[in-house]
Amino acid sequence: MSWKEFFASVIDSLAWPAAVVGGIFILRRALGSLLANLRTVRYRQWQADFDRQLRDAEASAELLPEPAEEAQGLDVGEPAGVDIELLARVSPRAAVIEAWLLIEHQMVAVAQRHDVQMQPVNVRRLADLLVKQGVLDESLQAVIRDLNFARNSAVHGIDFALTPAEAQRYVELATRVAEALRRV
Repeated sequence: MSWKEFFASVIDSLAWPAAVVGGIFILRRALGSLLANLRTVRYRQWQADFDRQLRDAEASAELLPEPAEEAQGLDVGEPAGVDIELLARVSPRAAVIEAWLLIEHQMVAVAQRHDVQMQPVNVRRLADLLVKQGVLDESLQAVIRDLNFARNSAVHGIDFALTPAEAQRYVELATRVAEALRRV
């Protein structure tokens, strides 16, 4: 093998990997935005969409004012006497549903206090309407929207795997939102 044949074989061997790396480098911004908008990532039993939606809700909740001292531990009304935190360990999906019902109950109460009628109740649309009327602020609306997306993933995902820790985070956030709604 001459040195010319050697270099030809090296270049031939490196052509495809170099093309792939070059393509990724050229398209890195477009690929980055595409990956950032990915809603569901699955690998065997692992799924990342609920966690991402929960992180979005937690980030939105950082904009909410901290509950006043007297509001901490406020009874937002456990649905049907259910201990949601215990339910999160036993049945995470059921805990998410019950926690969402806390928000729904408080949204209906806010609407009734401000003479806003909506039948059937759609919490996201009701939140939009209450923001337009100046009853709710946009940061609370953002958290409600993010929690609604997460809840929909948990409820409608057929092969959805939700961990007790994720359900517990959802319950804590939903309780905080219900407390904020109760103070509106």
